[in-house]
Amino acid sequence: MAICKCKMCGGDLLLNGPNRVAECEYCGTRQTVPGADSEKKVTLFNRANRLRVGSEFDRAAALYEQLAAEFPEEAEAYWGVCLCNYGIEYVDDPATGKKIPTCHRAGFTKLTEDENFRLVMKYADAQTGPVYLAQAKEIDRINADILSVSKNEKPYDVFICCKETDEYGSRTPDSVLAQEIYDALTPKGYKVFFSRISLEDKLGVQFEPYIFAALNSARIMLAVGTKYEHFHAVWVKNEWSRFLRLAAKDKTKHLIPCYRDMDPYDMPDEFKGLQAQDMGKLGAVQDLRRGVEKLLPKAEQPRETAAVAVTVDSLLRRASIFMSNGDWPNACAYCNKALDISPENARANELLLLAENGCTDMDALYKLDTEYDRTSAFQNAYRFADMEGKRRLDTAVLQRNERRAAKKKEDLYIRASALSTNKNAPGSLREAAEYFRQLGDYRDSRQRSEAAMAEYCALVYANAARLMGSPQIADRIRALDLLRQIPEYRDASRLYGELLQSTHREQEKEIARTDRELKDAMQTRAALSEQIERKRKSLAAAGASYPVKLQKRDRCRNKYENIFRRRIGSWGALLFFVLSPPVAAIVIRIVQNDAPTSEQWMYIFIGDVVISIIDAIVRSATKGPGIAARLTGNLFFWPLRLLLKARIKKYERDAGAYGRIDDEIRKDTASWQMTGTKIQTLRQRLRALNGEHDTLCRRHPAPSGENR
Repeated sequence: MAICKCKMCGGDLLLNGPNRVAECEYCGTRQTVPGADSEKKVTLFNRANRLRVGSEFDRAAALYEQLAAEFPEEAEAYWGVCLCNYGIEYVDDPATGKKIPTCHRAGFTKLTEDENFRLVMKYADAQTGPVYLAQAKEIDRINADILSVSKNEKPYDVFICCKETDEYGSRTPDSVLAQEIYDALTPKGYKVFFSRISLEDKLGVQFEPYIFAALNSARIMLAVGTKYEHFHAVWVKNEWSRFLRLAAKDKTKHLIPCYRDMDPYDMPDEFKGLQAQDMGKLGAVQDLRRGVEKLLPKAEQPRETAAVAVTVDSLLRRASIFMSNGDWPNACAYCNKALDISPENARANELLLLAENGCTDMDALYKLDTEYDRTSAFQNAYRFADMEGKRRLDTAVLQRNERRAAKKKEDLYIRASALSTNKNAPGSLREAAEYFRQLGDYRDSRQRSEAAMAEYCALVYANAARLMGSPQIADRIRALDLLRQIPEYRDASRLYGELLQSTHREQEKEIARTDRELKDAMQTRAALSEQIERKRKSLAAAGASYPVKLQKRDRCRNKYENIFRRRIGSWGALLFFVLSPPVAAIVIRIVQNDAPTSEQWMYIFIGDVVISIIDAIVRSATKGPGIAARLTGNLFFWPLRLLLKARIKKYERDAGAYGRIDDEIRKDTASWQMTGTKIQTLRQRLRALNGEHDTLCRRHPAPSGENR
């Protein structure tokens, strides 16, 4: 399971499958999260989020744009770009303790009308879309408050940017040098923004409206620094990077880097190509003042004379001619020439506004749908216009906004209508109902909102009823989620209560049963361990005499084989030849009751020799002992044969007992391993059940007294 960082507090958020909205357990904020389908994606998001939380908006925006390039359908990447463009930081609300956004980079364009936000809504799903829209509207409200404050600020000529304090809270050399420059420019009539002085009467209020007004109105920024780190300090870089973006659109704006006691090559790479001023040289402040005078008209303008008025009027007539011919560049140029002579001329500012927007008159401006009211030309035209001029400009903006509102309503109506056709998607139906509700009495929105909500409730109820009978806890939790969304529909509240109680009881029973099985398995494994250890000790004790018994058994077998398999023919023939005469004599004596005669002895020996010869012939022919030899040998060695067989059986019995113990140990070891596997499976199941139970208790707490 991937871990993403909270956009508000930086805490850990667990990304769980397709769920794209999470609630931070640390700050309690409900927010959107990126998809967890790529480890690289989550890593880049965490890094970009860390930079944005640290107010390094430009570096964070670069990472978000990289993510958007690699994952073009990831709405969260475009949302990150939006947050960086407006410098959004989430701070604690002292009244509620919740995280609220604060804007460090206000702009004339609404966030909801930004191209990146359009991409956010394009790739957002039914779950994340309302969250994005609500946060964007809140940021637009904050941005509008900043614009309303900044509108009343008088324009500045020069903006001095520097690091005011060091890490110990002491004043920096940059601040001292910046104040020297401020003191040199203000006597010349220039209106200079220097935060240490310009904001000293703004304690207890947000500075962003005044910084925003100064950045947009100033024609020159002086970026003052004495160290590499000071130029790259978070809020210093925030100011000069914003001014550079404004200068890229307005060529009348200029940034002058001012350095001292440092190598000019240590300044930011963005300053390359800009003429820097070494403030360590003698007379550097006077040189800088002369450079500012060349870029700006004299601040102390004499009262406009009749000749000058005639000149301004002729320039404006020329500008009007160029506008009627569609030559907009020359029209803008002559309007600016007139403004160089008379900056507060209302007619010149109004014509410049028309020329920049390609309009020949105010009627054409009324039909324009661009963001012309966010430009400096409109601000100046409105500032210096009389009551009638302001009324005309207000009318133009009002008509444009009314057209936009009407188009927005129609677009929202079309989108809601398209969503309401998807009868099998509860999220689409709910989103359609919400959009129709927002439209109010527009066309048949109210009736269609009620119809879409009814279809949504019916579909959610059917899905919940289908999931209620599932044996899977995850399905039943999903059914509880669905029923909780429609508490007023039919008997959803009753079904919710019954399902909640039964799910808690069944889950607790399953946890208890699994826990008992785990304990029984652990006891069985412990008993097997003791049994195996006991048998191993017995086997070790028997193992000391086991080799000796095997040797004795082998010797008995060899002796038995040697006597009764290999030599019984030789021994039997010899015994027959030696013993047959005395036996025959004993038999004759018993029968005749007298000793055998010499003739009988001769016949005995002749018969003995004949039988021995015949037995030898049989032995050589059959490769085995003869009959007489075999009978004699077996008869004579019968007691020895019984003794050897008894010993062999005894030794084999002893060896067999050792083998049986060894077999039993192997069988017990196999049972022990199987029991260990069962214990591991039961532990995993118990962890999964406890995790499901925690999820259930967190999302759907049991009624009082039933939660374990």
